[in-house]
Order: sequence, then structure tokens, then C-alpha cells
Amino acid sequence: MVLFSCACAGPPPAPPTALIELTPTSICRDDGHATIIQISGSRSASGISLVPSPPDPGAPPLEFTWQIDGPEHAVIDGSTLSPALSVTTLGDRPMHVTLTVMNADGGEATSVRTLGIDECAP
Repeated sequence: MVLFSCACAGPPPAPPTALIELTPTSICRDDGHATIIQISGSRSASGISLVPSPPDPGAPPLEFTWQIDGPEHAVIDGSTLSPALSVTTLGDRPMHVTLTVMNADGGEATSVRTLGIDECAP
């Protein structure tokens, strides 16, 4: 008779919810850093949620990591490790914003949003 044993550590940690809010959701082409874009992950949650809701004030804090891809941009408030930041961008093409959040259990979730570019009248 052959017996197998498993040194499994248990199930993986439950993932959090990563939620990105952009204000505004688009800017005019060739904005030239004129518009301040507010980027927030503050409504992210330490557990899975299908409906955005305020975070549980009793939950352990989340760890935030932002990545911004696309045209030239400048962070003018906050940092890429804070729940929210403000940026400006050149505006010559869409800007992609990625948020990764990690909860106290080691669960991780990632979300992506795109800042659109509009053709605005001069």
C-alpha cells in the first residue's frame, strides 16, 4: 500500500477588490498638462465585492501600487504607493492606469482603467 502526503499550506488567500476611479474620465487631445486628473483606489476593499461600496473601517489597510502607462505624465500629488494620486499628462494618446492592491492576508487584485482622449474644439 502506498500513501501520499501533502504538505499543502491550505487554500490561497482571499483576494481583495481593486477599484479605480478617474476624474475626469477623458481629456482633450494635446492637453499639455493643463488638466489635473484625480486617480483614486480608496473604494477598493479588503475582500471580494461585486458592488462598489465604502471600505470597512475595521478592515486592515490595503497596500496600493499604481502603474501609469502611456504619454508623458507627471505625479503632482500623492505617490504610486498611496490610495490616491493626482497627475497631469501630455494628452497625445490614451493613458492606462493599473492598480494592484494587496490585503493583510496576502491576497492580491489588479484593475486597469484608461483615460480617454477627446477631440475638443479649439
